[in-house]
Amino acid sequence: MRGFLIMVIIQCLGFLACQTVEDSRPSIPFAQGGDPPLARRFLVEGPFEVEEHEDFEILLAPEQEVMVDLFLPHEPGKRAPLVFLQHGNHSDKEAHLHQAKLLASWGVYVVVPDFPAFQVWRQNGKTLADLVDKIKSWPRTIGLEHSQRPIFLVGHSFGGSAVAVASFHTKVRGLVLLDPALVHTDVTKLLPKLKAPAILLGADPSLYRAKGRHLWHKRYGGPFFELTLQGADHNDAQDPTMLEVYFGFDPFASSLHQQRFGALLALSLAVLLKDPQLKKPRDYFEKAPLDRWWVAPRRSELPPMMVFVPEDGAPE
Repeated sequence: MRGFLIMVIIQCLGFLACQTVEDSRPSIPFAQGGDPPLARRFLVEGPFEVEEHEDFEILLAPEQEVMVDLFLPHEPGKRAPLVFLQHGNHSDKEAHLHQAKLLASWGVYVVVPDFPAFQVWRQNGKTLADLVDKIKSWPRTIGLEHSQRPIFLVGHSFGGSAVAVASFHTKVRGLVLLDPALVHTDVTKLLPKLKAPAILLGADPSLYRAKGRHLWHKRYGGPFFELTLQGADHNDAQDPTMLEVYFGFDPFASSLHQQRFGALLALSLAVLLKDPQLKKPRDYFEKAPLDRWWVAPRRSELPPMMVFVPEDGAPE
């Protein structure tokens, strides 16, 4: 009997030790159930080591392969989110390299697909939905052990239209739209049918007005919240831009606004996990200004919209 009790005690101590090791791992700010942190926390990379796989081929059908880049954090836990990050028009997966690395360093699994980059965004959306369903059914395709994790779609420019179409064909936890564009009437008609919560992070419309951006908040059927980053251009929602990819320099890009778009992207995921119905997203963003930023309501008839501006109230 004594020997049995000793074995039980040893097993309990071992279990507690394992729990201590688990609890000592770096925390994922948007997987622990607490309030989202300050946005400035995401201006720098997080505590997780990241394993990168470039040009990873995934077979969707006998004659259909998709090329993706994978960014896999080291042991972030079973609840770690999975994000599919879709590039926009005249672009490719390289344009979101730094955003993907940033998210993965904070414990998010990231898949960045490479799709045709001109005039086929409805088909890209359907292909993206097939890719999401493939990973849901076979998570080991990208080295994951568990399929029951929150999935988010992120799309820039016309990639926003693609993730909207994808969310109609497969169930996801939410969308983050990076200055999205919208021109096709079929996609516009689809918006009222979408139910996943969405956060739009927009560029300054005085610098660049994405086609059809105004239609998102007017037509979107699910919970919706919009932010404008004052002083930011459309391509600041990429990091790096395509000019930076091919020439190493882009005179029109702002590294500061690229950083802020990345930080707000990470914070948006945190908000979507904490407040999936977007009942009080303004509270989280107002508590999370970046350095030298403050938050004010946008002068608009739409109360859920906000604009980030510098402290002095003037564009940078």
